[in-house]
Amino acid sequence: MRPIYGLGEIREVVEMIRHRSLDVRSVTLALDARGCASGGPSEAASCVEALVEEHGRRLREAVERVKGELGVPVTTVRIALTPVEHLAAAAPEGRRAEAVVEAARAADRAAERAGVDYVGGWGLHAEAAVGPAAAAVAEALPTVLSETRRVMGFFSVGSTLHGLSFDATRLYVETLLRSVEEASSPLPGAKLVAVVNPAPDIPFLPAAHHGPGMPPAVLHVAISGPGAVAAALEGLPRGASVEQLYESLKRVGFKAARLGQLVLDRVAAETGYAAGAVDLSLAPTPEPGDSIAAVLEAMGARFGAPGSVAALALLVDALKKGGGMAVCCHGGYSGAMIPVMEDSGIAKAVAEGLATMYKLIAMTGVCSTGLDMAPVPGDTPPETLTGLALDTLALGVAQGKLLGVRLVPVPGAEPGDVVELGGLLGKAPVMDPGPAAPGGFTGRRGRMPPPLRRLLAS
Repeated sequence: MRPIYGLGEIREVVEMIRHRSLDVRSVTLALDARGCASGGPSEAASCVEALVEEHGRRLREAVERVKGELGVPVTTVRIALTPVEHLAAAAPEGRRAEAVVEAARAADRAAERAGVDYVGGWGLHAEAAVGPAAAAVAEALPTVLSETRRVMGFFSVGSTLHGLSFDATRLYVETLLRSVEEASSPLPGAKLVAVVNPAPDIPFLPAAHHGPGMPPAVLHVAISGPGAVAAALEGLPRGASVEQLYESLKRVGFKAARLGQLVLDRVAAETGYAAGAVDLSLAPTPEPGDSIAAVLEAMGARFGAPGSVAALALLVDALKKGGGMAVCCHGGYSGAMIPVMEDSGIAKAVAEGLATMYKLIAMTGVCSTGLDMAPVPGDTPPETLTGLALDTLALGVAQGKLLGVRLVPVPGAEPGDVVELGGLLGKAPVMDPGPAAPGGFTGRRGRMPPPLRRLLAS
């Protein structure tokens, strides 16, 4: 029986790792932290600190061993806790926000000592209503995001089962603007996301958290490598058909996802943690060529130009079909990530006027990440930001899929000014949020009821 891959294709994967930026973006350990929800803020913080440090050291050491044995780069090591809303609920009334802040400071210290790059779980669920514990988390987040380096947060504001909460979406925007003001920096925008239909097995932050029904400690892996996908298309004959293009994308998607499964299995064996999901999303970096926009160009499309939504749809479907066959369990977003600041090709398309705010929102209809890392002027009216978030998240609720919004207000900036956050967070021109005021619709109280798809699932 002929093997599925020959020696040449194995060499191709090695080449992708060495020269085309194929890597594992993250190994994320999701931990059940509900046992820390007892006593006062100091006791809860001490419990969180011990939990993050103990498991963080164990995880970092195992990842370093696996990296050395396989020769596979792993960009970040992350921990995601049960949403801290449960800590707030268990704290004495009047000290709930304090408990959330103290736990964040403790987790940040522990992560630094353990060599963990980021910690997630500072989030809340408000799909139908904002309860007292969720309100306490929102109250605490500006301090958390401005005072810590590694801690990130999320708002779950809707789902196909519950509908879309206007109140929670406005609260996300209010919290975001307060966080940026308190930090005197746009950085908190990169550390806070509003999501709908959040999966319990997301390895990407800020949305990563330990979800209900998961093992107490479970590993999830996120892959990367848009540059490797773009390079793989270079060998196609000139004038290749759409079907040939699609098959090439499926094959490279299989190889990238299989690498993620290999790393997941090896780290799970080293640590004894349960092996969870591989997120099939291609995560770009600010490095030139390691870009979703570069993949679309290799397919013959320009990012943001006519035809680019269709090209993105083809790419996402091919990667899901190819990658889905390569892993035991796929999870998280499993789409194509289009973060404006983190993708140098998308940032260039913004500068050229091709990637507008609503072109990006249209693209979220065929990918699985949302309006991500989009820088906007710091004086953008809150109702406009709320409208942009609602427009994106409504697509996720209507289509029954995970979508998120990460807006980055930049104090003192105007459209066209370049903002840089550095590292994997990248840089991009500040985007025009649109000239028209949204009217009073975004200010209405309550929630958008669940769509007809909810009835069909009953």
